Amino acid sequence: MNILKHFILLCFLAGCTTLDTISIIEPETSEISYSGNGVGAGMMLSSTMGPVGMAIGVAIDEGIKKEINENYVSSNITFAQLLNKSLSEKGDHQLSSIEIVSYGFRTVNGESDMVSTCEIKTFDKSGVETLLNNQISEEDKITLTDAKSSQSKVIESLSKCADQLVEKF
Repeated sequence: MNILKHFILLCFLAGCTTLDTISIIEPETSEISYSGNGVGAGMMLSSTMGPVGMAIGVAIDEGIKKEINENYVSSNITFAQLLNKSLSEKGDHQLSSIEIVSYGFRTVNGESDMVSTCEIKTFDKSGVETLLNNQISEEDKITLTDAKSSQSKVIESLSKCADQLVEKF
């Protein structure tokens, strides 16, 4: 009987709270974006090989992006989940919805080290739209090898990006 009283009290208290949920709109494709050194290499190759050189450079970046994305997808954690976690930790917000524009990685200063980047559109309860983007600091960069093979490092980096982005509003 005592357990029943506690259960009823718990249900009553849970019913008295209001949860302010935010709708998170994910992009059509859930692929990570990647901007690396391939385009720069392609430009140099294009001076001797023409358009084929540029295509080779783009193909290099696309191959790297594919490897990073396969590693990320196999974690079964989405950027929307990371963003939702950051929002719930912050708690105080006046948003009705968030549209994820992009998230991923880019190389830093021509090195093989990368930083995570993310961009979202926020919509407050009166309908005002704001575009926000973030790039984590170079102190939190990860290596290309880690991005291709370490799910925890990729998720940790994207999570930091989401946390810093949420702090902006």
